[in-house]
Amino acid sequence: MGKHKESNEMDASVATGEGVREESAVAEGGEPTPGPEERIKTLEQALAQEVERSEARRKEYLSALADMDNHRKRNEREMDKVRKFALTGFARDLLTLADNVDRALNAIRANLTGGEEHSPLLKSLIQGVELMEKELSQTFARHGIEKIVALNRPFDPNLHQAITQVDDSEAEPGSVVQELQTGYLLNGRLLRPTLVNIAK
Repeated sequence: MGKHKESNEMDASVATGEGVREESAVAEGGEPTPGPEERIKTLEQALAQEVERSEARRKEYLSALADMDNHRKRNEREMDKVRKFALTGFARDLLTLADNVDRALNAIRANLTGGEEHSPLLKSLIQGVELMEKELSQTFARHGIEKIVALNRPFDPNLHQAITQVDDSEAEPGSVVQELQTGYLLNGRLLRPTLVNIAK
């Protein structure tokens, strides 16, 4: 009779699944296995860590991209500067030629009178020097070399080099009244200052 009762209790526990739950709650090593809620929580934590690592890697990638872009732009600026100012020494040498052409034209014009007839040879000489001046000016313009206009303008120490001060009642004090040597810029950078006299 007692055996029959025990057998009935066992059958009831198998039918309700209580025995199965108790067995599944205990691991083979004797430690309880996590339930569904604990497993979900563990997976959520692992996912959150992976998302955090992924975000950190994404930020590192974007930072590396930005660094590379900045480096490329810096190199482009440097190369552009090199291209613009590589001719500085050569351009300075050409300024001597420009000065001599200006002097030649000024000397010719100073010694010519308005109504005087000139020989064909002299006319050809004048035209040749004027053509040389024009060609030189066009070459300068193509390579970013430009004259500094100084006459009758305020003295600018960034562009002009003062030689002396002169009395000139008609000029504004501190303005340029005479250009002794033409100054030039190369792509906006001073190549040679204009030598000037300024009004007291």
